[in-house]
Amino acid sequence: MRRYAYIATCVLLLVTLTACGERPSAPEVRDSVSVPDIAETPDSGTAPDTAEAPDSGTAPDTVEAPEIVPNVAEVPEPDSVAVPAPDSGETPDSVATPEPEARDLTDVELQKWSKFLCKADCNGFLMSSYDTPLEADLIFVFYSGAGVGEYPTDEMTQAFLDANGLAEAYTDIVFIPYDAASKILERRTGYTLEHFRLAGNDIPLYYSEKYAGYFQMAGDTNYMPVKCVSGRLNADGSIFLEVRESSDWGGDSACSFETTLKPDFNGKPGNMVFDRNVITGGWLTWQESEEED
Repeated sequence: MRRYAYIATCVLLLVTLTACGERPSAPEVRDSVSVPDIAETPDSGTAPDTAEAPDSGTAPDTVEAPEIVPNVAEVPEPDSVAVPAPDSGETPDSVATPEPEARDLTDVELQKWSKFLCKADCNGFLMSSYDTPLEADLIFVFYSGAGVGEYPTDEMTQAFLDANGLAEAYTDIVFIPYDAASKILERRTGYTLEHFRLAGNDIPLYYSEKYAGYFQMAGDTNYMPVKCVSGRLNADGSIFLEVRESSDWGGDSACSFETTLKPDFNGKPGNMVFDRNVITGGWLTWQESEEED
């Protein structure tokens, strides 16, 4: 039995030694060289960078956003459009024909237009040359009151004299209310007095804030009787008139004009407005030459 125990002990020792001999030696153990270091770690170049990320170009920018400026068509029309239309009888009937054919005016129509241009609130529009009514010289339009001038009260007269350093009134004084003057201009040009003032063209008379109107002191008048010697109705509805001064005292210095009127662009049926005027001869041309010099 002891013999067999000895043999078993030897066998067990041999197995143990064999097992120890199969273990890997130190050089075969994985060392730090085989461990990935910082150099082997994927760098920032392999990782997704900002260039691969969606850029600002994919997001809506201010160019793609709707504009905040309203379209011109959305801007409200001027308040003057809402002003009630005047009676169609203020201008000759021939202008009320829709889509007229171009033709010369008849003698009867010329007489009607002559009468129209002799109206107190129309006559002054002949006294200066202009390519647009906003350039008309308003001192001529309102020199004689344009049909809306009125005599001021004693209190108003004194206020005018005091404001201008005058001891007394040497001629007649006429007061022209602002609102009345504005209505005259709108009826005859399509523009209110405010439009004229915004264009740099005001009535060159003393204006009173207190009484909201203009004072004119003058001892004469610029009213000029005229007659239309020829005229034409154009296809666009406008009227061209050749006008002559008809007063007896004019003589060789009598004035002549070429006047164009057009349908009221504010949509007032039957109403015609001054569009253009040219002084072609007479003493007014001499005055314009002096003003230019």
